Amino acid sequence: MWFWRVLPKKGRGEHRTLADNVQYDGWEHIWTRRPPAPGRYRMEYRDARRAIVRVRYVNVPDPRTGEAPYFTEGRARRPQRTVPPASPAWQPKAPPPAASSGRSTPARTATAPAATTYPPLRPPGAAPAGMLWRLRKNHTWEHFDRRQAIPESYHRLWLLPGQVILVYSATGTWPGYVPGKLQDGLPCMVPQGTRS
Repeated sequence: MWFWRVLPKKGRGEHRTLADNVQYDGWEHIWTRRPPAPGRYRMEYRDARRAIVRVRYVNVPDPRTGEAPYFTEGRARRPQRTVPPASPAWQPKAPPPAASSGRSTPARTATAPAATTYPPLRPPGAAPAGMLWRLRKNHTWEHFDRRQAIPESYHRLWLLPGQVILVYSATGTWPGYVPGKLQDGLPCMVPQGTRS
């Protein structure tokens, strides 16, 4: 049994110092034979290899009060690992990300935009009258009033069914699209191989 005295907090985390170390057999006698000083203690139950098996906290009151030590739960701690939600066993597992080979890649591929920079262009249906679909930087869709000025880093993009949307692009480009104009002369990115 390891008894750590929890010190008053001076920053982040729990600060403690080793107060006592007794064998597990008859450890309860510590309260009468080797009473620790008043305060909060972390009790670690350890096995023969000194690995922690269990942890409890105990508050030791001032002996003049005549109260017995009492155990409490440890402080709440947020999970250190993020685990995705469970999926059905019959559903195929997504392939792991490709590991880098360690060799330097050519400069032209190093500057190519990542696939996650350009999400798929699938607006959720037709936009209401007087509105456009806007694909935000966080890859969510929202309505945008046609009469408003286009925000910075957003650009018009013409989809093949004849729908104009706004997309976020800091560079003003989109894969498979080239600069062009709409029939009313407004600048717009159009699919490669089509006339503006």
